[in-house]
Amino acid sequence: MIDTVGAVASMLTVRLTALEVELLPVQYSMIPPVVEGRRVWLVDFGWPIEAMRQLKAQASELTWIDHHSSQEPIWRTLGWGVFDATECAATLTWRTLF
Repeated sequence: MIDTVGAVASMLTVRLTALEVELLPVQYSMIPPVVEGRRVWLVDFGWPIEAMRQLKAQASELTWIDHHSSQEPIWRTLGWGVFDATECAATLTWRTLF
């Protein structure tokens, strides 16, 4: 089962900022997309650390927002992104944008 509520709410928040966005639903079994030169918002989701490093290296800008405790060690190691296990991704996204 895919947790879509937080991700959809977060992406709608991003959309409300009048940013032109392309929504790409992802699952852990998927290979990360090629994001060369793109502004990327990765919300309510995170890949293993090496994939996250590759995304950051490819993207012109990467904003990562997550609340899943499984991602906390990756967030701490990378030293970037927005993480708070006590909040949902939608409110974290709202606070990041506004």
